Amino acid sequence: MKINAQTIVWFDKPVKEQKLTATLGSNKKLLLNDALQSKLPENIQFGFDMSSRTLLIVGTQDSKYKKRKMNTVFGLAPAIADLGMKLPVSFDFTYDKQNNWWVGQIILRKKNSEYDTEQILALYKPLADKIFKKMAKTTPPEDRRQNIGLAFCEAAKQYTPDRGNFEEYLTKHTEYLVKMANHAHVKYVQMESKSIDAAFHNDKSQNFNLYSVIKYNDLNYVKIENKMLDEQFERQLTKSELSVYKMLLNEYTIEEISENLNILPEKIESLAKSVGIKRKKFYLS
Repeated sequence: MKINAQTIVWFDKPVKEQKLTATLGSNKKLLLNDALQSKLPENIQFGFDMSSRTLLIVGTQDSKYKKRKMNTVFGLAPAIADLGMKLPVSFDFTYDKQNNWWVGQIILRKKNSEYDTEQILALYKPLADKIFKKMAKTTPPEDRRQNIGLAFCEAAKQYTPDRGNFEEYLTKHTEYLVKMANHAHVKYVQMESKSIDAAFHNDKSQNFNLYSVIKYNDLNYVKIENKMLDEQFERQLTKSELSVYKMLLNEYTIEEISENLNILPEKIESLAKSVGIKRKKFYLS
């Protein structure tokens, strides 16, 4: 068969796109790699957003901010330290056309082929706080914090790039494990009354309760969590405090409560104040 030179298609090796990175070293100097430096204008200014943990670079007309390969960025090292992270820290940059600036996301560091747990715990503390406030409120606060930390550590060990975006993976993994831990907690807690998380049997081997039939993806999960939380709070009240509390929830006035319970209004106010103090301590702990 004769080869026609006109119909031959030659395959090129794909050009590997260079990453645009910068590293804040132990010497507290910010080193720009060649690819990033070539993209930046002659005069640049740096900024750091604490909430999103991103380093920003923007062009400026001020010649005192001349671009250098090795830059001293005053305040950046202390900001990183305030987040609980250790140097060196590297950033991966992309260009934001809408705002005309370069956005640098912190690159997750690896130790012995695993992602650095200490860095992840510091970097994603806002996520941990969000999960802490949102989920598993029937689990004691100390245990809840510990469960979130353990979930973060496990996610750091198990994550691989093929699992997708790290933060999304971390969120789903942590929420699932925290939910599981909370399920185990309420399942074995013995309550005085048959509430939703109270065991139906005194025999510890029979640990079934209403919580056992709740699916993890139940849309009413938060509502059920709040109900259990309310029940726990009410058990901390005295009989008189509970009576006053229930009537206040039903929008009775002090005078009406006094008349119904045959207690002086001054005593009702004192009980209501006591309930308020306990409620604030319980729900904000």
